[in-house]
This record gives sequence, C-alpha cells and structure tokens, in this order.
Amino acid sequence: MKPDKIVKSDFSLPAEFPFAAMRAQGSQQTPQIVHWHDCLEINWVESGRGVNYIADREYLSNKTDLGTYFAVNKGMSDVANAATAMEIFDGSQASLQSSISAIDGFYQTALNPGNGEFLLPLIGVLDDPFLT
Repeated sequence: MKPDKIVKSDFSLPAEFPFAAMRAQGSQQTPQIVHWHDCLEINWVESGRGVNYIADREYLSNKTDLGTYFAVNKGMSDVANAATAMEIFDGSQASLQSSISAIDGFYQTALNPGNGEFLLPLIGVLDDPFLT
C-alpha cells in the first residue's frame, strides 16, 4: 500500500503522564489512516491476528510470530539459533517460510537424545502461529 500522504497524529498527551489507552474493535486488511507520531504506540490483539505495516510490510507481526514459534511453541532457547532464524526473515513471504524451516531444523537437532537441548515448550499458552 502506497499512501498519497502520511499524516501526523497528534495525541496531545499530558506532560505529567504521557499515556493514553485507546480501544479499537473489528478487523481490517489495511489501516484506516497511514500515520506517524512522536510517541510510542503499543497494540494489543485480544484474538485473531494484528497487522503492523512498517515500510509496506507486515514485518513486526511476522517477526513476533517467529519468536513465539521458536521459544514458546518449540521451547528452544539457543540464542545463536534464534538469531539465525531471525536474520533469515526480511519481511518477504519466502523468507518467512525459510525462517520457519530453519526453526523446524533447529528443533529436529534439539530433539537428538545424544546431544540435543533441554526444551521447555509452553503448552497451552499460545497457539502455533503458523498452524493452518
């Protein structure tokens, strides 16, 4: 999505406590307004899937899902393997699939009874984000 113009959102936050909580409901494929602002925005998705557009990519959402898949669903904690899986992902669908494949490969190696890893998956906490 290439917007015609990107507008600045002014939240006018109080100086003594610059915080505001806003709730949005519903689901959309694209944001209503492409905007920027000089404050931190945190999105909480209670159910379903949220999409964050950064440089025209659903980047942050997929990156978070990869981390969840690696650490929560597979229970792995090898930092070098996690970094490798994250470096593969560049925002494209092909790199997302490549990163998932790398994580699956690390997981198979971690299952080796002779020299595998101590795995601690968190069962029932979060669903597998890539399970279809």
